[in-house]
Amino acid sequence: MPYPLAPARTLFYKRRSSQQKLRHYIAMARVHRWLGIALCVVVALWFLTGSVLSFVPFPLLDRSQRLVGSAVIEPAMIRIAPSVALARAAAPDGRLVQRARLVAVDGEARYVVVRADGGVVAVSAMTGQASMPLDRAGAERIASAFAGAPVLRSEGPFTIDQWTVHGGYVAARPYHRVRMADEAATDIYVSARTGEVAQRTRRAERAWNYVGAVVHWINPVVLRQDYVLWRRVVWTLALGGIVLAMLGLWLGARRWLQARQLRRAGFSPFRGLLRWHHALGLGAGLLLLGWVGSGWLSLDNGQMFSTGEAPAKPRAAYHGMTLERVAEAFPVDVLQQVHAARELEFTAVGGTPLLIARGATPGDTRVWRVDAGGALRSAAAVPVEQLAVAVARAWAPTPLIREVRVAADDAYSLRIAPLPANTWRFMLDDAAANWVQIDATDGSIVSVLDRSGRVRRWLVEGLHTFDFPWLNRAGSLWHVLLLIGTASGFVLSCTGAVLGFRRLRRATGRL
Repeated sequence: MPYPLAPARTLFYKRRSSQQKLRHYIAMARVHRWLGIALCVVVALWFLTGSVLSFVPFPLLDRSQRLVGSAVIEPAMIRIAPSVALARAAAPDGRLVQRARLVAVDGEARYVVVRADGGVVAVSAMTGQASMPLDRAGAERIASAFAGAPVLRSEGPFTIDQWTVHGGYVAARPYHRVRMADEAATDIYVSARTGEVAQRTRRAERAWNYVGAVVHWINPVVLRQDYVLWRRVVWTLALGGIVLAMLGLWLGARRWLQARQLRRAGFSPFRGLLRWHHALGLGAGLLLLGWVGSGWLSLDNGQMFSTGEAPAKPRAAYHGMTLERVAEAFPVDVLQQVHAARELEFTAVGGTPLLIARGATPGDTRVWRVDAGGALRSAAAVPVEQLAVAVARAWAPTPLIREVRVAADDAYSLRIAPLPANTWRFMLDDAAANWVQIDATDGSIVSVLDRSGRVRRWLVEGLHTFDFPWLNRAGSLWHVLLLIGTASGFVLSCTGAVLGFRRLRRATGRL
């Protein structure tokens, strides 16, 4: 993009040493220009698709949605003890099981076991044998029951497509994709490994996401299936965008100051489209820098900020026993006493084995335990006192200084990923000022936030999606401000792209 240099010479040539400053200025202007030519279209698409993404998020079938369409576990389906199933699903290297659930799939109860090596194994609760891979007919029956609609067609099994490309779908691959005969053209994804429904998309979601999330995240399957390569590409583009924004801000502010020193009329020494680009850069440059910078920081992967995951040793100490021992506390006759559950999960808190029975809605969740007399008892949640003792033991000798129930409008409950309704925060008096956040409904550790994790919440989620508590409480104002910001950034990027390609055309015309 052209930068007239006559005013700069008037100021810089007052002393001989100013020639070096002028060369630096010209070099930065050239870097900004060529970075703009290379990245302005990408940045413009980020702003445009970010607007779409704010209205239509990437399709995601969360646990509550999955449970609504899941089948009820009938007592007669359970014939094999969970301890037997876990033993048969164990990893060859003998490492312990990470997670174990019991679900109903196509008229059969199955133990779904996540091994320490990341593998997922489904074991029949009726025969005790590892479940065979689900065939197409079985996937169609499951999808039809889940969606409450007839099947139009099905495909699979396949490993990956645009809507199962992310890491959370890896363990349950491959999938069957079943198209339902409904007005929304719903696709149901059924895991051939476990028989569970893992994803659901509709025609409108798919269409909008192709011009929203897929472009915004640079998420085509051919690139996204290789996470390392994808991360390097996006990281490099975002870093280039940061340099572009910083140089543009510096150059724009410098030219505005020069105009003021020369007492020129108007806010910019430029004319035409460059004048608009200069003005928009001064107004929206910081916004561009904040958005691109926060997007770049979101790819941190734990290098600068904590990931929020509980470390392995405290997590194991918090549970207080292995899942293999938990399974021994719930034999078949005990499991058969739990009625109307759509998922049973085996866990422990502070050395006490627990059975989490989930129904069709979050309010249907019950926590079951076996008392000293062998009787099965249930409660709506794990007692907070038990959670506090487990946290104190797990993070000992660090003292636990405070425990609070997290409010619905808590500053660290994100717009796109709110904390569970019954979350408790246990604050530790350690060097990192850790917060252990636990869902008392099932005793699971939601996250562990240290100082760096709390800083990340504002620098990444806050800046990138305008996720600020006061703005979230302001209703539609969030969307209005977001659209104003993305529109400003889009126009700024478009003017930069036009100016850059004009300069490129003139440069190539002289060759």
